[in-house]
Amino acid sequence: GSVVQRRSLRNQHSPENAARERSRVRNLRQAFYSLQAALPSVPPDTKLSKLDVLVLATNYIAHLTETLDRGSEQTLPFRPGGYLHPVKKWPMRSLLYCGAVGELLSANLMPP
Repeated sequence: GSVVQRRSLRNQHSPENAARERSRVRNLRQAFYSLQAALPSVPPDTKLSKLDVLVLATNYIAHLTETLDRGSEQTLPFRPGGYLHPVKKWPMRSLLYCGAVGELLSANLMPP
């Protein structure tokens, strides 16, 4: 290969770049943990993929926006323990992507 290609490969594997990448990944992981912790429907220590966290956060933000737009002061009627689902491993991935979680939130917020 050319000198540029060799220099590029050498720079990609330098200790400084590796440390910077580890720091970036650690910061990103912590940001996802913080976002997941802000979701009221997810118990602590639940294992979620990054995609699941983003989908749940997006649904929750949409739900909050809709609640504000309606002028509602209702709160989520959680299950005992304060969560919509009581298990540690999130079983609802298929429901997430078809919008059922948003519908569940809306259904729980409707007055009797």
